[in-house]
Amino acid sequence: MKSSPTQLIDYSTYIFDLDGCIHFGNTVAEGAPELIHFLRKRKKRVLFLSNNSTHSPESINLMLNGMGITAAPEDIYLASSITARFIMEAHGESTLCVAGTDDLIETLRAQGHSIVPPESDTETDIFVLGRDLTFSFSRLKACANRILRGATFYACNCDNTHPSLDGGKEPETGAIAAAITAMTGNSPRTFGKPERYAYECIMEDFALEPDECLMIGDNPSTDIQGAHAAGIDACWLMLAAQPEILPDGTTHTYRTITDVYIAMQKQASE
Repeated sequence: MKSSPTQLIDYSTYIFDLDGCIHFGNTVAEGAPELIHFLRKRKKRVLFLSNNSTHSPESINLMLNGMGITAAPEDIYLASSITARFIMEAHGESTLCVAGTDDLIETLRAQGHSIVPPESDTETDIFVLGRDLTFSFSRLKACANRILRGATFYACNCDNTHPSLDGGKEPETGAIAAAITAMTGNSPRTFGKPERYAYECIMEDFALEPDECLMIGDNPSTDIQGAHAAGIDACWLMLAAQPEILPDGTTHTYRTITDVYIAMQKQASE
């Protein structure tokens, strides 16, 4: 394997996190559309990887297009679609019990799976958890008892919180999974970042080697460590952080996506 590039501009493929990197809630990050246009003009591949289990690649595509970022669903890798892919590879078409949004359910159905809700009388061998916006005490009981009866427990990601538009936090898939684990003693297998499987899906689909890719994101425990686990270089957007020690696997550090854009422009002109 050849050595990784030393400059931001020298990779062939750029994998961007979404919320906290390309956009903040419903607001596009300053400089993000310009950076992506700049990379594509230089014939670079631009992909997106997010722990989002609430939406589908199609709905994220519409959101990005509305922000001035051209994308295609096949360029967008979400925890929901990665989970659906793993289940198909490991189990084939299956009947799944799912606690999550309609987009998660449709993503799983698109892979050929049949879906039943946790409250159904239909028994399944697999239970899949996403960021369930309708989660309740009764649903917790239904989900936990399915696992106690032997269902395999999969969760789309391990994130405990999700940024809210008011600047606070909302519970994410990991927080709901923790409640189920507390009842059952069983922890789920997860598929979003920092699991290397998410990155391996991208490299397999585009016939990439790790040293061709750069992951750009703001979360050290998911974006940076996940890339490092897959052998991929990472660019950490520190935003407001004041780190004393860089996260393992960090190759480049910048404050914002605009800073990354400025650095790439400078490197390209040298």
